[in-house]
Amino acid sequence: MITTMNLLFISTTYLPTINGVSYYQHFLAQALRRLGHTVYLYAPRHPRAKPDPFVIRYPAVITPFVYDYPLSLPPFHLHLLDRLDLDLVHIHHPFTVGTCALKLKRTRGLPFIFTHHTQYHQYLQTNFPLFPRLTAHLINRHLFTLAQAAHAVICPTPSVQRQLQALGLTNTVQLPNGINLAPFSPQTKPAPPPWRLIFIGRLEKEKQPHQLLALAQNLRAHHFPFHLTLVGAGRLLPSLQQQIRELSLQSLVTCTGPLTYRHIARLLPRQHLFVSFSTTEVMPLSYLEALACGVPLALVQTNCLPRFTAAAIGLALPQDPAAAATYLIRLFHDPTRYRRLVKSTPTYASGFSLDHSAHQLLKLYREAVKSAVV
Repeated sequence: MITTMNLLFISTTYLPTINGVSYYQHFLAQALRRLGHTVYLYAPRHPRAKPDPFVIRYPAVITPFVYDYPLSLPPFHLHLLDRLDLDLVHIHHPFTVGTCALKLKRTRGLPFIFTHHTQYHQYLQTNFPLFPRLTAHLINRHLFTLAQAAHAVICPTPSVQRQLQALGLTNTVQLPNGINLAPFSPQTKPAPPPWRLIFIGRLEKEKQPHQLLALAQNLRAHHFPFHLTLVGAGRLLPSLQQQIRELSLQSLVTCTGPLTYRHIARLLPRQHLFVSFSTTEVMPLSYLEALACGVPLALVQTNCLPRFTAAAIGLALPQDPAAAATYLIRLFHDPTRYRRLVKSTPTYASGFSLDHSAHQLLKLYREAVKSAVV
């Protein structure tokens, strides 16, 4: 039986870039190391990156297209990995550098696993709306080729698994991403008013943060006592700040910019509801972290929404900001319903323990290595 393994994560994003996939890789690597395994990361160069013997950086450049997200540039210099005695590769992005897993499998016999973190179709159609049918066709063809060569494709939600199975893939595994629960716990919330709403995420087009400001306008029109906090950075931050001033929302809406993980862990428990109009999510860590702090979710139709509504910890928010405002006002005027939501959230979040996720992944890793040897 395989005891310890040398693992390689390959991704187009990693710290100090702040997003869910970056943090997930960081904490998962820590959890696997605690279990005795060696984990390396192959990640893009970043001007603020600190030297780390377990992080190998490939060429990348900062572009104006996505905030603080270096663009991967070929060639990817796989010779940098020659010194590593690897057992398995785990890719966290299917495009650009993610395709290196195919070459490592062909040249070194390394099995690989792929985690489908993002709604790639919706992300690209939001940011690059030209030729949507052609884009979808090319994405599906690439995903099928890559995923078919993987030992397994990890799907964080059942709906992602159904999407990939519809492409004809038979090697999918439904396994939610785990979170580092240690910093997050429920605390006594400040009594309303105001009702405290929060959004945590990149302030980019696909997250639809301007819809949150439209929601704020409608709540104000109803003279409803609230305060909305937007946590994160992105290309839209300056325009959001300008719009807040133009709409005279300064006393009702705060843009914090990017915050440290510890700061977010202190801020979240004081909030009453996590609100998002994003439709491109799969299973964001920020949602699970909010739940761990006793903060229910109000989301528009997205991949993970059915799971949360079925567990009575999430609400299906109308996509129209005016209708969403009316919906939230009704919720907060029903304290019994709101308390039921809050009561269930920490218990639900505890099922996404990072250590549990690491143990589940290790089973897959061992299966993949064993099948490659055979």
